[in-house]
Amino acid sequence: MKVFRGSQGISESIQAVEGAMLSDAGVYIGSRHAHFTMKQSYKEHLDWLNYLAACFENLGISSTVRPYEQDGCRDGLCYILQSRVHPWLTGQRWRWYPNGKKIVPDDLHLTPITIANWIMGDGSVRFGWTTAQVAVINPCIVLSTQGFDLNNVEKLREKLQRVGVRDTCHYKTNNKSSGVAILVKREGTSKIRSAIGEYVAPSFQYKMRGPIIIRPNIRPYTIGGSHDN
Repeated sequence: MKVFRGSQGISESIQAVEGAMLSDAGVYIGSRHAHFTMKQSYKEHLDWLNYLAACFENLGISSTVRPYEQDGCRDGLCYILQSRVHPWLTGQRWRWYPNGKKIVPDDLHLTPITIANWIMGDGSVRFGWTTAQVAVINPCIVLSTQGFDLNNVEKLREKLQRVGVRDTCHYKTNNKSSGVAILVKREGTSKIRSAIGEYVAPSFQYKMRGPIIIRPNIRPYTIGGSHDN
């Protein structure tokens, strides 16, 4: 995974932070300026948090990565990246939360770096299958966008279309959530996988799996949930 440093990496570092913001990262305002926070439940993913910390260093913003105790995490420990407060992050707070609720900024541009960090934070892989003498299990990426309202989900689908990922649809992961995820179908998943692989941390490379071939009489895992256009 690339770590961007120096003057040539400022743009790329911002793209990485924006990708994390599309997932579970947040920017929170204090008494004067804002700070960035990103949490992970597994120690294996410290490589990504440390990468984001390096991106903030490149932007001139100090940050720390540390464990903290929380029930439900492995060994009772989760991990958090938290930056110091900074005027640039205050601007990002108003950009991403103009009315107090996170939205997708109109001026956000999806790049391979942005998409890679989005998937590391909030992407998963689902498999469909075809009935044949040999079954080919085709992976599809699911982007967990349930935290955004439908207008912002559609905005993200439009932004994906602009970078050539046109075959997406709504994906309902369960009946309890009022929001919808984005399912990237087979062709779009293949495009994304080939474009972002070098920007995905080692601990998340499992999300880059390609098609799997299974011999007869072994039933593959099938996609759960429901989806529509």
